[in-house]
Amino acid sequence: MQLLKRLSALTRTGTDGVPSEFEDQVIVVNTLSLMTALLAGTIGTGIAIELRDLSIFVAAWLEVLFFSGFILINYYHRHMTAAMAFLTVHNIGILYFGVWKGMVIEEEMLTVFLIITSLLILKSVWQISISIAISCTGLALAKINQRTNFITSEKVRDPGNLFHDWGMIALFILIITAIGFFKKYVVNLIEKLKKINESLDLLVRQRTVELEKANQNLNLFFRAIAHDINDELSAQLAMGGQIATEISASHQYSRLQQLVAVQNAASIRASSLVGNILDLRRIEAGEFDAPKNTTGDLKAWSYNLVEAMQFNANSKLIKIVLILEQEVPQFIDTDFLLLEKAVKNLLGNAIKFTRECGLVTLSISLCAGDLCLEVTDQGQGIKAEKQQKIFDLYVTEGQQGTGLGLHIVKRTIETLGGQIELESEQGMGSTFRLLIPFKFAEHITDTRMSAPQFSNSPVETKVSVLVIDDNDLARTSSRLILSSLDYEVLLATGGWEGLDIAKKQLPNLIILDSNLPDISGKEVLSRLRSDPQLRNIPVLVATGDRGKDIIKQFHPAPDDFLFKPFTNLEFVGSINRLVKLGALKNNIPTSS
Repeated sequence: MQLLKRLSALTRTGTDGVPSEFEDQVIVVNTLSLMTALLAGTIGTGIAIELRDLSIFVAAWLEVLFFSGFILINYYHRHMTAAMAFLTVHNIGILYFGVWKGMVIEEEMLTVFLIITSLLILKSVWQISISIAISCTGLALAKINQRTNFITSEKVRDPGNLFHDWGMIALFILIITAIGFFKKYVVNLIEKLKKINESLDLLVRQRTVELEKANQNLNLFFRAIAHDINDELSAQLAMGGQIATEISASHQYSRLQQLVAVQNAASIRASSLVGNILDLRRIEAGEFDAPKNTTGDLKAWSYNLVEAMQFNANSKLIKIVLILEQEVPQFIDTDFLLLEKAVKNLLGNAIKFTRECGLVTLSISLCAGDLCLEVTDQGQGIKAEKQQKIFDLYVTEGQQGTGLGLHIVKRTIETLGGQIELESEQGMGSTFRLLIPFKFAEHITDTRMSAPQFSNSPVETKVSVLVIDDNDLARTSSRLILSSLDYEVLLATGGWEGLDIAKKQLPNLIILDSNLPDISGKEVLSRLRSDPQLRNIPVLVATGDRGKDIIKQFHPAPDDFLFKPFTNLEFVGSINRLVKLGALKNNIPTSS
């Protein structure tokens, strides 16, 4: 046992301080050198005594000396020198046994042994290639000499094949040992690769979790920023609409109206840009909205959409013309939110590129069973070479725009199961055609798709509206617009304050911001619906966080949603409709 321990320690000579990838190389050279020395010393001495051949004795102990020396070379950390010397001496052995002694069979086995050993102890491809080439060359020379007898071989005097038999045994032992090392090397390599793969898998999972968390944080950041920006833009739009209304009532010059129109257009464009950035984030994160069809009034939807976009067009004195073909049904089943997102982007682009005092046309018809919406502008047209790439990300015509809008339109229409087509000619403008699958419907299931009511006196009694919003500009703009409609306005800056005012004042309508500093708008709505005194009060949720995911968060659902920034027309239409809804719920007489 003690001897085995010493032999094991001997095979590890020179491995201290050696990198792990070179440690096996040193052990293989030491082990095979030790085995060669032992086999040469024992078998060679025995055969020399039996055959009484001094040359065999000398050759055997020269091998013992050389191969023991290789272990000593490794002890001094000359590992590559030891490896190359080991292979060199064995290659000399090929020439000695094959050419000088004419022992070709032994030489063939020794060549196999050296090929396996070269793969074990050499690292670079060129070193392995050279070593194998030298061994094969020695074997080839022996074969040639066997046939040509160019060098007269000095045959070993071995009448009983003793030298041959024991030599074969020694070579078998060395080959089996080398194969064992090779198998161990392969198994270790597989284990290392397995551990590396496990580490990589763990690292990938960790990085995936980190990236998902970072992506979630980034989405939350964008949504928070978008909400705050849309709050400010909504107040600007609401005030702009109210100012335009008062200017018209006071018969002021159109110059002042034009200034207000420019301000409104800038707010709408900024809102569109914020919406496009958020949509791009959803697309990149694989979270783009899936279609959620509702039944709605297509004609009312199109009139309201054009009216809202006209605010943007007024800044350039552009008129948006709506063309509804006779075959277009009034009620259809589709995802109006996604459809509006696409058409608004196209109308915004058309307004941007159309000359002042020009026309933008929205035409709606049926085409081979699909709903066909065409937006035509009077711009300069799109160059032929750009038309194939115009829907790619960050591709835009001229110097205007970010190149987000059309890419998002294409993705939105594809989400709806439709397609988008482009017809454009330089100097003649462009037409973008949306082909959308839809279903005919006979009645409205979503009252938010019905045409809004614009009466300034929806009920006979004095109506009170509670505005719960932490943004001071949003509260101020709402108060001014509602006051102009002769409504009593109640204001709250937070959710708890709003609930307290609602219980004391019992308003006819509540306008609720989705994000509040103390409790969420979702929690406020839930408490309103669970209170017997407050459950029938219509609630309009105003949010700067666009997308159906915000709608899904509200259980129960509010009576209506408005996405900031909204126009004066959208705001007033929703307010008057919900006031009438509340009057019906509470049996309050309404004016005709």
